[in-house]
Amino acid sequence: MSEVIVQLRVAPPGAVAGAPASPAGAVGADLLRTGLRLEPLHPGATDPASATWYRVDVPADRDVQAVAAALRERADVRAAYVKPPAATP
Repeated sequence: MSEVIVQLRVAPPGAVAGAPASPAGAVGADLLRTGLRLEPLHPGATDPASATWYRVDVPADRDVQAVAAALRERADVRAAYVKPPAATP
């Protein structure tokens, strides 16, 4: 499993207030149609800047670079990158 980190241009409605928001509006809905799920990176964040960050777990049988590239093409996404694997000490 790989992880894509996503920053939206604007926090979805309800995300900052702590209410359970739809998973980032159109981005989340489009990802669900492909079998992927957008999850808040900072659940319960009260800071509008923190509420724009999300993560997507991408199964090993999917092209994680293609998922990140498709997200970067969206007008409502500011950034999307593949999180590097954790380094062992």
